[in-house]
Amino acid sequence: MLRSLQQSVQQVVDEGRVGNVVFVRCIAHLSSQSAQLQSHLKDVIATVATWMNAPLEGTYQLSNDGQLTVALQCARGQTALVSVGVARDAYPTVDLMVLGNRGAIYHSGFEKTGAGSDAPPRPRPIPHSPPFGVLLVAGRRTHQENYATYFAADPRCRLVAVTDEEEVTP
Repeated sequence: MLRSLQQSVQQVVDEGRVGNVVFVRCIAHLSSQSAQLQSHLKDVIATVATWMNAPLEGTYQLSNDGQLTVALQCARGQTALVSVGVARDAYPTVDLMVLGNRGAIYHSGFEKTGAGSDAPPRPRPIPHSPPFGVLLVAGRRTHQENYATYFAADPRCRLVAVTDEEEVTP
């Protein structure tokens, strides 16, 4: 499953549909033994660096408590959070978010379609109930600075993060 997801994302990146990749979050729960996690982590890190089209400048281990979690920083400032662990129910799941400067890719994990089934996994439904997490990404003085106040005040929303150009005042 992880390999086909990597290929699908690579195709979207190669076609330029998300622009330059600036952030990746990948949380993978695999049907592997804990001893194989380090190998899987290295593969995911190499894949993320390929999507970002930049060499890694830093890798920072955040945890090693049965799930390996690292933060990555690439030479052109892109960042990633990668976590690999063993699936509790033995069915692999991957939660992936790729943010580019012109679009985003989001993939939520898989579940097996039926006991003993050889059918491919189907996507899990994503819950659609408040509060909704909001990430505001702005640049060149767009309207986002006005929206942040409204999203922060709305009880249906949870403002996760706000970002803008470096030279813009707070």
